[in-house]
Amino acid sequence: MVGHLGRGNIGDAWMVAGLREVLKTRAESVCFWGEPDRPSWASAGFLRTLMASDQLWLGPGSLFHDLAKRFRFRWSGLIKAVVLAGIGRLLGKRVSLVGVGVGPLKGLFARLLWRLLCGCCQFASVRDDASLAFFPKQFGVKRTGDPAFWAPLPNRPTGPILWDLGLILAPVGGILNGQPEWDTRILDGLVNALLATPKTDGVTLRISCFVASQKAEEADGPMAETCIQRLLEHGFTAQVSSSHHSPDDFLGWVSQCSALISVRYHGILAAAMLRKPCLALGYHPKCQRLWTELNADPAYYLDYFSVDSNRLAATLHTFLAHAPLLPRYAPPEACLQNLLPEAL
Repeated sequence: MVGHLGRGNIGDAWMVAGLREVLKTRAESVCFWGEPDRPSWASAGFLRTLMASDQLWLGPGSLFHDLAKRFRFRWSGLIKAVVLAGIGRLLGKRVSLVGVGVGPLKGLFARLLWRLLCGCCQFASVRDDASLAFFPKQFGVKRTGDPAFWAPLPNRPTGPILWDLGLILAPVGGILNGQPEWDTRILDGLVNALLATPKTDGVTLRISCFVASQKAEEADGPMAETCIQRLLEHGFTAQVSSSHHSPDDFLGWVSQCSALISVRYHGILAAAMLRKPCLALGYHPKCQRLWTELNADPAYYLDYFSVDSNRLAATLHTFLAHAPLLPRYAPPEACLQNLLPEAL
């Protein structure tokens, strides 16, 4: 299996944990290429492994889109997938897309790459309904959940233990579009909204920020540290939680939060799985799709690239005031379907 693996992103690691769980009794051996012991697919070692394998899987996650303005992110996933799928077909392997999200594909070049990729694959499982529309009519595609749904949840107590509000931030303006001013605007708006949050009966709002990605090109850490430092300067009890970085650590942290504010897709998903109220600052159509499938309140979904500071402040104040009473959004049954036996 080849995807965005082993590069420090907690969402990718969580999906791999789910795949390991469902494959441990169904496959004789599985090689997740991209993890630390197998860092590069462009190597003789990868070709030897592929030649000895029965199947090649590409995924999981949102690998196929042209949303980003920066070339490095706009077509790289599609180009890489087409090359790998072509090699797999030349070697006579069954090629599948597993647990993927597709779109948007707005440009002619992206749509061409996508058609080439579909021509090389025999099966696909997608994690949301909107992705189904991108496949040819006769293609063998099935709707399943995000692979993270299949990972076992840690056996830890739920409820607030160390802190109340969890933040999962990401500088996606700089990552996708080369516009870090978007991230500064969101950070300023979020910090100012928290500073203006009324205190009730002398209770101090305790805040923790989890660094969900340690990829060098994403650099969630500096944004989290800046946020926490500014809150500490104004008397908040706040900290960055980044000493551990596994799916169990992440889910354990979420279980200790009373509520979550998340930019990242898997932060929203974790809130649903652990029944935590969530305020989403979605940056990608996949976040909106997940929010819709959870049947969550649209009032608490804000678009990262269009929300203004006044609306962010008003929504945050309402969210914190009503968080204990907000419904917990359980994943719908369609998200929990495991159709990997069909892939195999």
